[in-house]
Order: sequence, then structure tokens, then C-alpha cells
Amino acid sequence: VYQRRVREAVVSTQSTGMNVSGKSVLKATATLDISPQNVLLLHDELDVPLGKFKVKHGGSANGHNGVVDTQERLKSNEMKRLRIGIGRPSNKEDVRDYVLEDFTKNDATPARLSPTSS
Repeated sequence: VYQRRVREAVVSTQSTGMNVSGKSVLKATATLDISPQNVLLLHDELDVPLGKFKVKHGGSANGHNGVVDTQERLKSNEMKRLRIGIGRPSNKEDVRDYVLEDFTKNDATPARLSPTSS
């Protein structure tokens, strides 16, 4: 389990599309003088089941365009990431459409996020 005492946290949301999220992350880190190592990036993750999450520090973007854009703009892959599971589509539909569609009523029922076992 990753633990660290934090004195201050800034939560930032973006008004740009997910695929260019690095633009807003770069602006926030520059304005607030925050290093990439002190960024926690929250993003959806196909390879984690719906309702589960994983924490990752650094490494590959695993093809996630928003993470790729953020890594390129920050010139670093050292940020921490909270990968929030959305699961993969049950049929072979286009992943691009799947990640952009609304949750179903079944998916949107209140659930507690929990870490994956791996």
C-alpha cells in the first residue's frame, strides 16, 4: 500500500478532451510549481474490472491516449496514476465507442471502489 503524508492537495479537472488532458496537467503543474513525481493522475482503465482500481507509479501509458499526452507534455512518466476500472466491452464493439458511451443503469448503481487483488 502506498502511503504518504500530504500537507496540501489540489484537485484539478479539465475542460479539454481526455486525449489532450496533458495540456491542462502541464498548465497546473507549471502554475503551481509541481513536479511530475507529485502528480496523481486519475483515469479510466479498460484492463481493470468495473468498480475496481489499481495504483501505478510511472511506466507505460498502456495505449491510453490521455496518459500518453500527459507524459509527452510533462516529458516524464513518473507521475502516480489511479487507474479506475471500466472493464472491456462484453462484445467485440469498437473500444473507442465503448469508452465514450454512458454507463448503463446496471453499471451506474452505487458501488464501492475496491483495489484489485493483483
